[in-house]
Amino acid sequence: MEKYKIVLKPKDDVAKGFYNITKNCKNVSTGYFMSPDTSIPHITLVSFSAEEEALPKIWSRMNHFRDVRVHFEDLGSFLIMDDNFVFVGVKSEGIKEIKDYTLQVLRYFTDKISKRTMGSHGPYLSLFSTEADFEEVKGLLDCSILKYCDDFLFDIALVKSGKNGMVKEIIFK
Repeated sequence: MEKYKIVLKPKDDVAKGFYNITKNCKNVSTGYFMSPDTSIPHITLVSFSAEEEALPKIWSRMNHFRDVRVHFEDLGSFLIMDDNFVFVGVKSEGIKEIKDYTLQVLRYFTDKISKRTMGSHGPYLSLFSTEADFEEVKGLLDCSILKYCDDFLFDIALVKSGKNGMVKEIIFK
């Protein structure tokens, strides 16, 4: 069984703007790093493992989510092991319903749903992981894209999960 995710990913023109946020942070990253070479910008709804033949059936029940409006809040970080994961928080209005629906669909096809994605934390877009303190790296971030727009359009996608939660391969979008 492979590891997959159901994610919200920004439209292609918006994705480029998110890469600018982290362009000055590569030297402080310790694992996860969002850039055109490593991972597409995404908001993970659910991580799971499934057999490849189940994917088209899962996708047929998910592919109607288009033009999901995402509104970003402040930057933040959370600690996992020794790394701080720096992220942009997302207002969860409407996204919680999509996540709940996604969990219902997945339960028909697999019992291998990540407990971490079933938690009660709100949605977020990971930027990078670092051993540095959040306050030290905050000044490196170019968040101008977040200042120019209140909300962004995202689509749902089924992706293959990579190392450290990175996403390179989109299976369905």
